[in-house]
Amino acid sequence: MLSTPTSWRLALLTAGLLGPLSWAEAQQRYNPIVTAVPFLSLSPDARSSALGQAGVALSPDANSAFYNAGRLSFVPADYGLSASYIPWLRNHNSATWLGSMAGYARLSQRSVIGADLRYLNRSYSLANSGATSEYAVGASYSYQLNEHLGVGMTVRYIRVNTDSTQTPDQSVAASLGVYHHKDLGTGPYKLGLGAAINNIGYMLAYTRPAYANPPRADYLPTTLQIGGALTRTFTVNSTLTLTVDASKLLVPTPPSQINPAAANSVFDSMVASFSDAPGGAREEAREVRLSTGVEYAYKQMIFARAGYYYENKLKGDGTYASVGFGVHYGSLGFDGTYLIPDSRQNPFTQVFRLSLHATLHKAQPADPQRT
Repeated sequence: MLSTPTSWRLALLTAGLLGPLSWAEAQQRYNPIVTAVPFLSLSPDARSSALGQAGVALSPDANSAFYNAGRLSFVPADYGLSASYIPWLRNHNSATWLGSMAGYARLSQRSVIGADLRYLNRSYSLANSGATSEYAVGASYSYQLNEHLGVGMTVRYIRVNTDSTQTPDQSVAASLGVYHHKDLGTGPYKLGLGAAINNIGYMLAYTRPAYANPPRADYLPTTLQIGGALTRTFTVNSTLTLTVDASKLLVPTPPSQINPAAANSVFDSMVASFSDAPGGAREEAREVRLSTGVEYAYKQMIFARAGYYYENKLKGDGTYASVGFGVHYGSLGFDGTYLIPDSRQNPFTQVFRLSLHATLHKAQPADPQRT
């Protein structure tokens, strides 16, 4: 038998060797953050999809509330409406699709209200939970604090419908946003800045096993998104916009020290999400997703777009490139996007996204970035 001093030396040596290895493993293992109703994290319209899912600082349109309700107060018309369609898992011959609608109405020179709907129709039941369809209905209010700054809030009702073996679940979430835009001096540049926290709400049972009692609760995809958009006007007929967004889920990283069943404060879990990753600061940095894109507009009628969305391979591997176009004539418009994912496992491989939109009763001259 080993002597006591020898045993301690071996124990310390083993800890010294395995400690760094365990830390290195935590740094490199696949550890995505799984949330309930992930469709709320998707870009539902073709314009932002073509720009790598950037949208928090773009010029305002009917779909603004999906990204940043603060943008809505600067929409250039009295009324607007948009409808979008996204097929899902086409490379697996799936009939699943995501549809969305959004609209707004101007109440005064400074205030705008909006409404939106997203509906995910599954061609299959989600494993464990039996989910067959999911939808979110939202109402927004946006207010201009001054000619450059706007704030907004959206409240959404979320419901997950299931097959006959499960009970549907529901939740309510809020989103807060701020948007600032300003011409840079007397030159041809205009800068837009935006920040939003979307989907702040209580957990719901989503990935629960059928036999679980009580059912497992999952966090909503609460997301912090910050970004900017710089527009250069070349001539009276042509503009070019470059936009960049960074986003992070404000949800505990697994394995989390927070027990979802006992988590009483949404705010506590949001704060903890900045420092709870097993791999430390390096893993926290990997949870930041980047979106970037460029949009060229000719006479505010013809639009060409390209973008790139980056998600670390250890945090979901949802990276894709995107290309898109738009044709706007008068008060009507059409946008299309095609995604080119890095991975064949991406659910949006070989997928087109389509959007139609209309505006009525122009209240002011059109924004240089968007009609």
